Amino acid sequence: MTPAKDPHSLDRLIDECRARRRTGADEASLVAWLHTRKLPLFKAVRVLMGAFGWSAGEAAHRIHSNPAWADSRALWGSLREALEAIEAASAEDAASGDGKAPED
Repeated sequence: MTPAKDPHSLDRLIDECRARRRTGADEASLVAWLHTRKLPLFKAVRVLMGAFGWSAGEAAHRIHSNPAWADSRALWGSLREALEAIEAASAEDAASGDGKAPED
């Protein structure tokens, strides 16, 4: 598929957001619409930056505060908790010995 025909190309999605905004869609519904497109978070941020001129932080904040993205927030929260547990276990291992993994 060529980039011009790709329905997930950044330019096409930015143009679609702008067109939907001109026809009356509010910003919150457009943020939710991006989620229905199954976009990765980083790509949704880039689309919002291009469509509205928002900074990356503003776009990420709008996504994070939009109810449609709750499933993504839950996933990232679970991953963050798992990484924190791994880091804590590694720190305990380092404090209690030589830092090597126990042998089975």
